[in-house]
Amino acid sequence: TSTVGWDKKIDHTPHGDDEAMAVAIDSNNNVFVVGYFTNASGNKDLVVKKYQSDGTEVLTGWNKILDGNGGNDVAYDVQIDSENNVYVVGMGTDLDSASSNSDWWIIKILENGNTSWQKVVHVGSEEAHSAAIDSNNNLYVAGYSGFYGMIKKYNSSGNEQATWSKTIDFSSGYTFVKAISVDANDDVVIGGYRNGAFVLAGNPSPHDWFIKKYDGTTAQDLTMSWNTEYDGNGDFDTVIDIVFDSDNNIYVVGYGTHLVTGTTDIDGWIKKFSSTGVEDTSWNLMLDGYLSDDEITAAVIDKNNTLTIVGYGTGIVTPGLSNEDWWIRRFYHVNFSEE
Repeated sequence: TSTVGWDKKIDHTPHGDDEAMAVAIDSNNNVFVVGYFTNASGNKDLVVKKYQSDGTEVLTGWNKILDGNGGNDVAYDVQIDSENNVYVVGMGTDLDSASSNSDWWIIKILENGNTSWQKVVHVGSEEAHSAAIDSNNNLYVAGYSGFYGMIKKYNSSGNEQATWSKTIDFSSGYTFVKAISVDANDDVVIGGYRNGAFVLAGNPSPHDWFIKKYDGTTAQDLTMSWNTEYDGNGDFDTVIDIVFDSDNNIYVVGYGTHLVTGTTDIDGWIKKFSSTGVEDTSWNLMLDGYLSDDEITAAVIDKNNTLTIVGYGTGIVTPGLSNEDWWIRRFYHVNFSEE
């Protein structure tokens, strides 16, 4: 059984769409939540909130609601370094110029709530979707620019590391990086989706999984010999999250189309790889609820190497009646049997 310690519900005036997109916990068990509120103009404002472990909101220096230049501004991820500094990544409208549209927005916030530095990245139309921090408190940020995936690395002072300014382009359409993680050796793994990795019925498949691993020191692509691209059986497949166990095995989660049968729609998808890219095919898990959309949205591994995934399944509570329902599943390390 479980006991609810505290429960927060926020409806920001004027009662538009408000979403929490990511959460992180510092070494003092403070909880940081980021996302967006919809303002009176109907646009989204980037939001950062801090709560103590007992649920008390910290308002001094926090409760940040940030508006770029009047358009949509969203925080997609938050990470905490070893000194309890907070890094928020997402997108802002017209931050670089009055006509730059969506730009990467990266913000470092000190433990006291003061902003240490901000970075705006503009090449075309950009969104930063994921971030990770290595053992030296370097920040990796991943997302897209225009039709290409993009990765950048910054040290804790905000200086960009030039060797890590990477564009991911498969020369077959668009590429979006949705997830980035750093393993125990400070090597970096990214994933997302790309266009046209496979040909189905004579046409390029529109969205296929891709995974890449880079040496954390040299930025060398370590996946040249890996099979790093996967197609479901239809339209849309994407990586959403990447986590590591204590042996540096890689667990990649997301979803794909028609994985379970030809009549299922979007199905959850879990794959496992060794640190050198060898796939453990017993972990090619495909999860279907009730023939409609079922997506894995996040994953975590505990100290016992137990994998927990969260997301939603359609009709899993009451088939044919309930719509999109929360879905939480745990898997043992040894044989992926459910707890």
